[in-house]
Amino acid sequence: LIREEQTTIVTASQTTSNVNFQLSAGGTLSGRVSSAGIPLKDIVVYISDETGDYQNYVITNASGIYTTTALPSGEYTVFFRPTSYIPEYYNDHKVDAGQRDRVIITAPNTVTGIDAELAPGSSISGKVVDADTNLPLQGIFVEILNMQGRRVETATTAADGSYTSSTSLASGSYLVRFNADNRNTTCAYVTEYYSDSLTMAGATPVQVVVPNIVTGINGALSRGSIIFGKLSDEATAAPITGGIVRVSYPDGTFARWGRLNMFGGYHTETALPSGNYIVMFDDNDNGYIDEYYDNQLTKEAANLVTLSAPTNIYNINAALRKGALISGQVKAADTGLPFTDGYVIVYDLVGNEIAGASLEDDGSYLVSAGLAPGDYLVAAMPYSFEGSEVTSLLPAQGIPAPARSSYVLSFHGGAITTATAKKVTITTATTISGIDISMLHGVWLPGTMR
Repeated sequence: LIREEQTTIVTASQTTSNVNFQLSAGGTLSGRVSSAGIPLKDIVVYISDETGDYQNYVITNASGIYTTTALPSGEYTVFFRPTSYIPEYYNDHKVDAGQRDRVIITAPNTVTGIDAELAPGSSISGKVVDADTNLPLQGIFVEILNMQGRRVETATTAADGSYTSSTSLASGSYLVRFNADNRNTTCAYVTEYYSDSLTMAGATPVQVVVPNIVTGINGALSRGSIIFGKLSDEATAAPITGGIVRVSYPDGTFARWGRLNMFGGYHTETALPSGNYIVMFDDNDNGYIDEYYDNQLTKEAANLVTLSAPTNIYNINAALRKGALISGQVKAADTGLPFTDGYVIVYDLVGNEIAGASLEDDGSYLVSAGLAPGDYLVAAMPYSFEGSEVTSLLPAQGIPAPARSSYVLSFHGGAITTATAKKVTITTATTISGIDISMLHGVWLPGTMR
């Protein structure tokens, strides 16, 4: 039977009765998984619909048969995920083929014969050691990636540093990444690719030809540097325990996360190679002004943190100060009703997105990210906005909106461009209320672009 949900209003101290359900029979899907005609037991079969709302998995029995029931009518994808054979989608589409046949279910009917004939695959093996001592490294998380960088298989090094992936690799080219793991002592090492590359672009592809096993794909990892520090409130010196620290390279490319603990302390999850880095402190929209080391508001003004591996660096701290909040309400200009089908964005005067907020059922919003003193523009963005509309004021004048119209990006002050938007000036760490927005209609014009 298909699962159903409904909303019921319950009043305290009273009994709500007759909350009844009438369940509908669902569809059934089944098939057989084999290899060279021999049934395969314990093969995991994933079933999902086209929206991802329905996801389930079943396992084949000793006869290679799997069955799943209670499926709502719709189109489904079936994925066969073994560990000793090459995974594939129905019908005989390998994982990287970019194609998958949909299975149409019409409840309560049964669809049978969604079978798979799996082919044996190959594996990759090797050993990971300390580059300086040549001692084995246990607990290195090894990822087998396709040439686009998507994970295909994984393995973890044993006490002797060895690893072997599952025999599920199809013939082709792969990249191998040796990951330092923040869950154990290997966090002190620098992640790298085979062979001895810090970047995916410099990695050496590994060629796999089924059924041959590829051996000798080894790694020698070097110790790196870990950044330590603390976040606190500038006014009270109390630790800030909610948020995250983002470490990036000077060009802005992400490098590592640092996660806060209950005492406001942090350290990068794994070590970094020698070099210069930008450290950014983000309190996750809890009212503080995000900043860069050392006490700077922009990436361009940030002081670089220089690492010399394998020496760790300490006291990369930040004392954050409270910022201003912005609140208001968003309504449709043509109806005056609350607008909820979108979200709010705060821009600086050059167009950079600084903060955002979601819309409540009454169209109200609160930007809870602490904002530094300065001038800002506040806009509401419809979910459906694609940048191909040009605003028309006709609806606001009481004339019905033309066909193929929609709401467009609208700024506080009744504007649709940054040039004419009304500025919101912040001088102190307070809540600026009444920053309301009227959503304007636009008309779709072919050939225009945002």
